Amino acid sequence: MEDENIGLDVFEMAKFMHNKYEELAKKEGWNTQDKCKVEFEKLPEANKRVMLGLAFGIIDWMNKNQEKLGKLVPVPDEYDLSGHTKAELQAD
Repeated sequence: MEDENIGLDVFEMAKFMHNKYEELAKKEGWNTQDKCKVEFEKLPEANKRVMLGLAFGIIDWMNKNQEKLGKLVPVPDEYDLSGHTKAELQAD
């Protein structure tokens, strides 16, 4: 499923978010549900719908805030893709 307005594959976005959530939760020592520790395609349908809804929600928010965001949303230099600041990562 591709959003015609921005050219994103929403399923790929939802898959990325699922994988990133599981990765970050593991780094934080969180124990996610066993049924969620699987590839996106093997998730229960309800979990897939939640991730897809979140992806569409983010796309909707980005579309509504396009003037503020510009065409690209850069990650500030002080952050990496884990969501932690470089200072936090260096402290570990």
